[in-house]
Amino acid sequence: MRSHIAAILVSSSLMLSVGCDGGFDEATGVYSGNGITATFPAGWGDGFNAPNMVVSRADPDSETIMMLTVQTVPAEFTIERYEEESSRQLRSQGVVQFDSGVIEADGVEGGWRVADQVLQGESFRSISYHFMHGGKMYLLVGLTEKSEFGEWETRFDEVAKSIDFSDP
Repeated sequence: MRSHIAAILVSSSLMLSVGCDGGFDEATGVYSGNGITATFPAGWGDGFNAPNMVVSRADPDSETIMMLTVQTVPAEFTIERYEEESSRQLRSQGVVQFDSGVIEADGVEGGWRVADQVLQGESFRSISYHFMHGGKMYLLVGLTEKSEFGEWETRFDEVAKSIDFSDP
């Protein structure tokens, strides 16, 4: 099942890529690098490696996973352009987006959206958070089986709101 989740998360990170610049503290769940720190749930293990990912963490007792991708973007690139282009590509892959809004982390306004996707007969729900800061686009995605999303949404929000943007 993790291969299904990997496929969804990789498709969610469609335009984002940057080399891994930072580290993850297994004891505290804190990732630090690429101009931010973010606190993931302590006790979560390695998720999986995929192109464009700087950190991926997985709950050891479920099919729940989170990943972070980061990309340096051109000055003319806007968060609105990201939302339009990524939405178009995700729709072409059968992803159904049905809710979205605004979120703030460390004084930086970003967006979030919830989407569903079925892969090989299994239903998944994801929430993605995207922020632009210091010439970089940050995408954090939390994903789980659709039936378990309600149990995880608050935890996903906590990770997103834990992001601390340091000076780029």
